[in-house]
Amino acid sequence: MELLLSDNDKGELTYKISSRMATISTLIDDFPYTPMQVQKSMSQIYRYRSDIVHSRKIRPATKLIKIDDKTEITPIVLAIDYLRYAINILAHNSDYLNSKNIDKLMMERIHEGLNKS
Repeated sequence: MELLLSDNDKGELTYKISSRMATISTLIDDFPYTPMQVQKSMSQIYRYRSDIVHSRKIRPATKLIKIDDKTEITPIVLAIDYLRYAINILAHNSDYLNSKNIDKLMMERIHEGLNKS
């Protein structure tokens, strides 16, 4: 996910990856989660990953990710699902292989949302 959604700019990697995944998820009409659910769960996945990489004890809050009142899923399963979606989305929308274009799409989606209000 880092290779697909990050860039060489300094900044909060968790925020970038989770926001960009949430943004590209809007390119699929029947994506199973809302952008807010994607952003929040990607942040939890990244915390889980960081605990493992930095040899910390896994935080209880990251052992199961609660998507909504009915859906709980392990971070590994959800990360693999998101990775499959990301590869599929980017394979069919190659402009977004450049993360700056994902950021531009994010701003467009925000602007669209503001205009609906």
